[in-house]
Amino acid sequence: MKFLIRILFLFLIILNLSSETYTDDDDEKPDLGYEKLLKWGLSHNLTITEKIRFIKEKSTKYYIAKNLIPESDIIMDIPPECMLNINNTLSLLDSKKFKKAYERYVEIEKMNQAEGKDNHRTEQAFMAYVLYTVKKHPKKFKKNKFVKYFKPMFYMFDENLDNLPFYFSSDQMKLFFNTSFGSIFDTMNKLLQEEASIFEKKIFNETVDFEDYLRYRIFTVQKSIQVNKTLNLVPFTDYVKRDFQKINCEFFISPEDHIIVRAKSNIFPGEELIMNPFAISNDHRFIFFGDTFEELKDRIQSFNIPSLIPSYITDKPVDFNIESLGPKARMDLIEIDFYKPIIFVYKKFARLIGEDDSDMNACKLMLKYLNRIKDNYDIVTKDKIREEFLREKDVENVWRIVDGERQLINRRIEILKIYMKNQEERAKQKKNYDAEDVNDL
Repeated sequence: MKFLIRILFLFLIILNLSSETYTDDDDEKPDLGYEKLLKWGLSHNLTITEKIRFIKEKSTKYYIAKNLIPESDIIMDIPPECMLNINNTLSLLDSKKFKKAYERYVEIEKMNQAEGKDNHRTEQAFMAYVLYTVKKHPKKFKKNKFVKYFKPMFYMFDENLDNLPFYFSSDQMKLFFNTSFGSIFDTMNKLLQEEASIFEKKIFNETVDFEDYLRYRIFTVQKSIQVNKTLNLVPFTDYVKRDFQKINCEFFISPEDHIIVRAKSNIFPGEELIMNPFAISNDHRFIFFGDTFEELKDRIQSFNIPSLIPSYITDKPVDFNIESLGPKARMDLIEIDFYKPIIFVYKKFARLIGEDDSDMNACKLMLKYLNRIKDNYDIVTKDKIREEFLREKDVENVWRIVDGERQLINRRIEILKIYMKNQEERAKQKKNYDAEDVNDL
């Protein structure tokens, strides 16, 4: 009987919560930008539950539950009419100039296609240029169908980007000087600058303000979701927090190409809506989203470093041009057997500095090189990071990037040591075997 009473009592509590609205700060003034965006969305077939509330605090925008949202409840249904992609962009612009420009840009990008390049980068870049140019020339595009249709969506681009490496000071970026991340960021920054240069010199013949273009280029990464093989900039989902902890929401794409966000578990009044982040690397998230996660610390997509830096191994003057080795001039520590393809590099280097060019000594030189690289990471401590960053979130982000790479190097050093130990054991076994053969004679 007591058990039944407890169940009934719990049921009444849940029933009460479901009918009760979260009322903290109900007198707070509504955010006019969001209100316009919401009104626009609803007029374009958006379905969104009234059980959530939009909150804006400084530069943070998020949703909380006003009422109990039961598990599996649909929180929002975002139709294609509320999504911005290259197809509806060109259609609404209704401009031969832009259509020809896009065709030309696609041709140029095909010729410049790099290995491992994002397949959607061309779409993202061109949409970024469109957003940049219509914002730069508001009078010129005031009556354009594209601006009339998507103007309310510009609200979701009004973000503070100070926590992204693109906006760090030179002293802050020095913390990444000897890291793989520093190299990745430099490469990405150059790629975006090249995009702007192509638009400026080869497509439109108009000066491009890179800083302004960069903002929209970042947004085309941040807000993008692939739907039916097309990249779409999607509003509203941004305000569902991304984290690996306390996840209570999930999203999927319907057969009709709608983006559906639903409750993964019961969401109680006052709780923030949280979804699983896209499982990309911390490097990528840090560059474009300004956040990192402990859960992604080991997910490093590439750790590309020079195969050998002479000054890290010897003080002897040596004429060794690493670039002459072509593809072997660099190695990727992501590969478990990273050492095997470049042992010959160290054997060649050993001969140049007058040392034994055996496989074992080549590995010893490689080990010395990796330990020297690890020493560079040990210099970057949390205290040193705090000297450059005031916000604790920034400190944690930088630390996760640096410490994640340091741990990878430590793991690779251990792998190399195990390989060397195994080689020594095999050499001993062979020596003993040869000795037994001689004794048999």
